[in-house]
Amino acid sequence: MKNIFRIIGLGFVALLLANSCDFFNTDDKDIGLYKVGGKGPAGGLIFYDKGDSKDGWRYLEAASADIAGTFVATSEDINIDNCDKRAVGKGKSNTEAIMKEAAKKGGGFTWAAYKCVSYTQGGYDDWFLPSRDELHYMYGNLHMQELGDFKNEKYWSSTAVISYGKLNFWQEDFSNGNQDTSSPYLN
Repeated sequence: MKNIFRIIGLGFVALLLANSCDFFNTDDKDIGLYKVGGKGPAGGLIFYDKGDSKDGWRYLEAASADIAGTFVATSEDINIDNCDKRAVGKGKSNTEAIMKEAAKKGGGFTWAAYKCVSYTQGGYDDWFLPSRDELHYMYGNLHMQELGDFKNEKYWSSTAVISYGKLNFWQEDFSNGNQDTSSPYLN
């Protein structure tokens, strides 16, 4: 089956979720099954088509609604060795790495990644926080095309970075498409 990533926004700095949606066959019948800007299998919007099912996935899907509330990327410093990937296709592994760190620190129940992995829509429960580049495709292929119910707010990614000796996460401002890093904690 092919992975389909889905995204959801959250309040002040929003979450983006991604989901893995697999298909039982990977032959030519799947070509063009979904289109960027069209409805995905969980009821969200497709925002990326990789063009093939290499590596077990092809599409990225944004969730149809934001998760209500304001969430932190993390509430504590974490080891970012496995959650610093920016590329398309890395949001799921980044989120898994964040959740491994959360398990060591009491569960991460207020963290954006936890809200993503706990989310269910359209019968799918394998959502995750997108990588920095996945988030940018959502902005360009959906928000800039006036598709989806995105707010002109900042959205978290799952991509962490150490900047000036401090833990930060990449985010994207959906009011202008600018990407920058920010402390993962609420001020």
